[in-house]
Amino acid sequence: MFTTVLPVHKGFEIQTYIYVSRDQHGMPAWKGQGYDVSVRIFRAGSEPDMLNSRIFPLPRSLSYDALGEARRAGEKHGRAVIDGSILGQSVSDM
Repeated sequence: MFTTVLPVHKGFEIQTYIYVSRDQHGMPAWKGQGYDVSVRIFRAGSEPDMLNSRIFPLPRSLSYDALGEARRAGEKHGRAVIDGSILGQSVSDM
């Protein structure tokens, strides 16, 4: 059985979502033109749902060329949100 271990930071789990970048018309970009990233943050050990988790997209200006690079950027962004380092993005009331 396959089990995914999510990064944990200060009692929160960070789940990274990676998807193919889209152009200005909403069409998927050509293969190799980059990936966009969002992260879902929720309390460690709980099942993420609409009430106990939040999704934070990384700025669209930060498109990544490689999946590994996108995954690492997502985890870094999640840690920054949890630490309160990103203006307007917080998990303080979760």
